[in-house]
Amino acid sequence: MAYCNLLRRPVLLTGARDSALLGVAVSGLVAAGPMELFMPEAAAMRFHSYIWVLLAVYAKTNFGLPEYLYGWIPTTNAVMCVVVQFPVTYIVRRYRSLPVLAVGMAIYACGAGSVALMTSFPGFLTSMVILTFGELVVVPVASGHRQEWCVV
Repeated sequence: MAYCNLLRRPVLLTGARDSALLGVAVSGLVAAGPMELFMPEAAAMRFHSYIWVLLAVYAKTNFGLPEYLYGWIPTTNAVMCVVVQFPVTYIVRRYRSLPVLAVGMAIYACGAGSVALMTSFPGFLTSMVILTFGELVVVPVASGHRQEWCVV
């Protein structure tokens, strides 16, 4: 439908495309709430906790994943947050914050959505790795982006 406008030129849409894009924007505003659009860090922090609660129940109930294996999934998230955070932050700080936030939230959404496609421990672990990369991109950039827009 549309592409990411990284060239800083306006995109002119007319007719059905304009109406469709407006519908997507309004539905996103209604679904996320007006403040969540300007503070993606808050949305990531709020919805991130659901992954931990629901993934354990989903994996155990539907696929019989034992608790000792599930424990490695949050452990992987924690280790990645400690080890990978500085290199990821070093790389993403070179770019403008809004495109980085969009890419980070897309990675996070792919990680959360990929849980539905997985059926085993390696699959759930892969989903968590993808989700964690999205988290590592979004959280520091969102904090800096919010500080840029705050009026003191």
